[in-house]
Amino acid sequence: ICAMPFGPIGCIENPSKRMRPNPVAISEEDFKASVSVTRPNVNPIKILHVTDVHYDPEYVAGEESSEELQKCTKTFGCCRNSTDKTSQRNYWGSYHFCDTPKSLLDNSLKQMAQRHSDVKLVYLTGDIVRHHITEVNFNNLKEDSEYVFKQFMEQFKNKPILFALGNHDTDVFGMFSPNRSGKSAQGKVYAFYKEWTEKLWKNGQLIDNPKNIEWPSDGEGYYTVQLKERLRVVVLNSNVPYFYNWWLLSEGHFYQQQLQWLEGVLNQAEKVHQKVHILSHIAPNHYSLVPRWSELYEAIVIRYRNTIAAQFNGHSHYDEFALTYDSEKPVSVAWNGGSLTPHENKNPNYHVVTVEPDYFTVSTRESYSMDLKEANKNQSKDPQWKLAYNMAQEYSLSDLSLQSLDGLVRSMAKNETLVEKFWGHKVKNGVRASQGLSPECKASVMCSIVTSKFEDPGKCEWLKKAITWS
Repeated sequence: ICAMPFGPIGCIENPSKRMRPNPVAISEEDFKASVSVTRPNVNPIKILHVTDVHYDPEYVAGEESSEELQKCTKTFGCCRNSTDKTSQRNYWGSYHFCDTPKSLLDNSLKQMAQRHSDVKLVYLTGDIVRHHITEVNFNNLKEDSEYVFKQFMEQFKNKPILFALGNHDTDVFGMFSPNRSGKSAQGKVYAFYKEWTEKLWKNGQLIDNPKNIEWPSDGEGYYTVQLKERLRVVVLNSNVPYFYNWWLLSEGHFYQQQLQWLEGVLNQAEKVHQKVHILSHIAPNHYSLVPRWSELYEAIVIRYRNTIAAQFNGHSHYDEFALTYDSEKPVSVAWNGGSLTPHENKNPNYHVVTVEPDYFTVSTRESYSMDLKEANKNQSKDPQWKLAYNMAQEYSLSDLSLQSLDGLVRSMAKNETLVEKFWGHKVKNGVRASQGLSPECKASVMCSIVTSKFEDPGKCEWLKKAITWS
């Protein structure tokens, strides 16, 4: 049991090494089906990507002194003890393990909607609920989630919103149970979010006669929907293989049926020449996932490299991306949205991406952030959301193709300044951006881009050998 939470960080042997289910059945590639069919004169699509909202309606504004912080008994979340309950210091939020207050949530969504009225849809990749796990129950989970969803629907009228469950979006932290015949410990959580997922999807439409969401029979929070004629979205519940999902002790392999379902959806999409965006909360290379999930998922991604156009994640609160390789060739990219919450010394951020109309890959990616410290100097003034960077322009890339992104990582191995720039953007130029990085940490920053399975150091070792600045 102890190996479940501590295995990912190397303290105890990882139990999933012994949890080896039968491999997912993967169909052989049909070359004719995988050939892309182009459609000329189709406009690009702009998508707003928001993740890790972590709305905290109990947030208390005020200056938290170091003395009060030491007295605070809440060790996993924001200290509620303010030196002055009437103070409005930190009105827009706090870096001290605090989540998104109502003031920040409402104002941020309003500014996003006004600034980006041309976005066609919203990707919301999980973690609506606060980090205060001891405070969360089903009733306040419903209340908080409903408030956030209603705010999104109000600000982004007539735009579909696609939602992926986060590991905090449950009544017992990290718990996502098997849902056989619709009966399970988390059955009411699945049912609640299914109802709201339908409402969010029907908030708007991209085409006449929009398609219905297709739910698998087990109802464990994952689904697919056809967005356009040639674009399908798959939304996974990547919290099922999360290391803090204690249901894995009871049924260690029940995540496999989700992967088999994913393979089937991708196979059918390939046959009808559809491209696919995959949304999930936890990125496939994150250390908190059961390694066997990441291993099987990687095999699926490599097989359907010509069908999967892009992946979108959250969870880490980092503004980053990760590449999947087949030998030396990059075959897929997963874009991480960062977080709206300033939790743990990071500035709030979001992304606007443009996907081109033929292959539906990301052609432009813009990151917007706000300086929380600066915003808190004046509670009566709206926070200043600014364009932090345009991905291609910031790194002098000709485009955001897999080859260009691979070239960026290779350039980092020869240019230490480039790594430092990437790190600053990764932590959203928050408190941690000013802290120096050791050569080992800089190498780790690069390794996180090329490692698609947490326990697979192969690409990382190659990259370390290419470093010229250490």
